[in-house]
Amino acid sequence: MADTKISNVINPAIFIPYQQERIPYKLALLQESGALIMPQDEIIKQLAGGGRTIDAPFWKDLTRGEPGIPDDTDNVLVADKVSAEREKMTQHTLVKSWSTSDVAGWIATGDPKDPMRSIADGMADWWYFATEFRIVKTMAGVLADNVANDGGDMLASVYSDVVSPTAANKISIQAVNEAKGTAGDKLDGFRVILMHTHVYMTLLNDEKITFRSPSETTAKVPMYLNMMVIFSDGMPVTAGVNSPKYTCFLLGEGAISHRTEIPSQPTDKGTQGLEIEREPLVGNGGGRDTVITRRNQFLHPAGIGWLDASRAKIMAATGAELADATNWDRKYDRKNINAAFLEVNV
Repeated sequence: MADTKISNVINPAIFIPYQQERIPYKLALLQESGALIMPQDEIIKQLAGGGRTIDAPFWKDLTRGEPGIPDDTDNVLVADKVSAEREKMTQHTLVKSWSTSDVAGWIATGDPKDPMRSIADGMADWWYFATEFRIVKTMAGVLADNVANDGGDMLASVYSDVVSPTAANKISIQAVNEAKGTAGDKLDGFRVILMHTHVYMTLLNDEKITFRSPSETTAKVPMYLNMMVIFSDGMPVTAGVNSPKYTCFLLGEGAISHRTEIPSQPTDKGTQGLEIEREPLVGNGGGRDTVITRRNQFLHPAGIGWLDASRAKIMAATGAELADATNWDRKYDRKNINAAFLEVNV
């Protein structure tokens, strides 16, 4: 009789590609909209090297102004110049593990491996929500820096801390256009709007949401003002005295660069991306299985420099550190940042 081994539950060589291919729907929407893009090849090469931060030099826009007028004098035309700037980025190495005892499986379903199968089925979604959490915290940090250091020129707010918000305090065409307008004459560049589920329900109840069905999927994608709508309970909500404040993100092409890799270096227990440990003596001999997963993640808002002013651990920043204004500094001109923010009531 063949024994059921841990390799029968999760085979790293098979399971890792499965995890890579299983892109949750909302993350796929962000990629489809162009709001999330793969970093440039030069950055990818730096990701493979040592260290935690990456330097990305860029040329600033030419200074706008009025052209000169030729004449027949001896005056010499003074040439303008182009200036270089440096945008610093960071990468993160993240880890999560789960354990289950054989006894728990025996008691629950009669199969000692059922809990581990359940963990295996849920791991891809767990890592998606971790990525969503870090996207939200990153953009919250960008907003915090913008308010603290740039006069809040990326933010529009119709929020009011009142007991009974009116329609003027809620999401609307006018409110969204005000947020778009913070980008000046590049206001038509936004492709996706992220909002809390409660904000989405405001639009849904007012019948302002339309749906389209992309050819590659049978699912219906919610749309508002020609932007894809992504809603989540994880979007920022700030408590008020009378009513909470909800923050929406508007993102355009290439607003965030994102790359997540599962390390593939082999170990004696699988790979660095997925290791499996068996402890047969734990639980007075009942046995315990532990799966350890790791991700190397690059997640960076375009045009915003990472200052690394407050980070406790060198391998990654926490959510609170990503949301910290002191860790970010805008490098591009406002018009060249494909992100805007809107604060509303519900």
